[in-house]
Amino acid sequence: MDAFEQKVFGWIRRQGMLNGCGRVLLAVSGGADSMAMLHVLLGLEKAGLIQTAFAVGHVHHQIRGIQADEDQRFAEQMAGRLGLEFFSRKADVPAFAREQKLSLEMAGRILRIRILRRMAQQWAAQAVATAHHQGDQAETLIFRMLRGTGFRGLCGIRPVGRLEGVRFIRPMLAVSRLEIVGYLRREGLSWREDQSNADCGFARNRIRHHILPVLEKESGADIAAGLGDLACRSQRLFERIETGIEKLASVVRHRQPGRIDLDRAALAACSPLAAGEIIRRCLEEIGAGLRDYSLRHYQGLLQTIYAGRLMQQHLPAGVECFADEEVVTFRRKARTEIEQPERSVFLEQEGICRFGPFEIRSNLLKTSPVCRIRENRSNVRWVEQLDADKIRGRILIRARKAGDRFRPLGMKADKKIGKFLTTARIDPDIKSRVFVIEDAEKILWVAPVRISEMAKVDQKTCQVLRIQIKQVQNV
Repeated sequence: MDAFEQKVFGWIRRQGMLNGCGRVLLAVSGGADSMAMLHVLLGLEKAGLIQTAFAVGHVHHQIRGIQADEDQRFAEQMAGRLGLEFFSRKADVPAFAREQKLSLEMAGRILRIRILRRMAQQWAAQAVATAHHQGDQAETLIFRMLRGTGFRGLCGIRPVGRLEGVRFIRPMLAVSRLEIVGYLRREGLSWREDQSNADCGFARNRIRHHILPVLEKESGADIAAGLGDLACRSQRLFERIETGIEKLASVVRHRQPGRIDLDRAALAACSPLAAGEIIRRCLEEIGAGLRDYSLRHYQGLLQTIYAGRLMQQHLPAGVECFADEEVVTFRRKARTEIEQPERSVFLEQEGICRFGPFEIRSNLLKTSPVCRIRENRSNVRWVEQLDADKIRGRILIRARKAGDRFRPLGMKADKKIGKFLTTARIDPDIKSRVFVIEDAEKILWVAPVRISEMAKVDQKTCQVLRIQIKQVQNV
């Protein structure tokens, strides 16, 4: 057993990963990471160091065409040569991403977990092993810090966890990508290269190829190893918090589907870490997707709760929070899809029109430099001011279409609307209402989210077109 195998084996043993696992499904893509995991674990089993049976599970994401087909054949042939049972399923990730308005990364992760769970259940496996390594951990932590995270987010990828009711283990989390490739080359093992890993259109790839190398160059340190250590320490801290939270059942006054009532005094008596974790669990229990929540949401709620103020707040994923002197309530509204009209409508520069559940009113304002600046800083919801002289032809209001592009205010290049909304982390309830206001040449406003840089009011503006959107029909 060489140093690399010893390192993996030591990590598995310290984490108790294979305790109670007679069967483990190995998630094998065919890439370097999963191929190293496959061969190391089989080597440990043959050496008698672990008593676990393995099978191979492969998920075809239907993204990379012929290359993905070849990956599947490669994984299947490798499993056959090693005498392992092979499971494979196809997942239409692009279609799922479109339907759920998710990024390809997020859609792929969700479907991959679901499929691996079904494969594990089919084979009666006690766990699924994935080949996340030290670099993946570093990327996860940087991604979360850029988005805004708390101590729980700093736990990163856990060595052992449960996803959708199935135990997931990460035997390679203590080793680097460099160590993995070195092991494969020493052993003369082949693997498949995924060309999409070089596509910096994906957030994690940008972190991997741009941010991490700069941090390592500037610091002269092994950033991935340091962040891995930070994740381990955060996990130990959070284990203590979670142990304490189990004793706080008295915080919950009442629960029903889609709603939880908490005792405000008991919640306010908790430390911010414990109270934040209780809130997170409440959101999870009522079915709110947590990917739209960041540190600022938890901090805002805690500040209000500790200050003793009354509260009625709308949160992401259709959640409402109410707080009086005694009770804090989290309630998830039933999601209602808004059906936008197929017919487009024209809006006159002085007029009113209806588009689905919205009334849209416009009027022209003559302006001076002083009042122009004041009007352009309006904080009224769903009201915007545009430079009337930058508008070409008639103004059209229509539903979004696939491939729509515009130049968001403050940006120097055009972006696809769908990608912009995802990157900007727009609340799903607002996303479902988004429509387009355009002239004969360009999109003026992705309403009600962001106007175009090409129509903004500036120091040369002589006429302002003020557009106000009002919802007049409940949805």
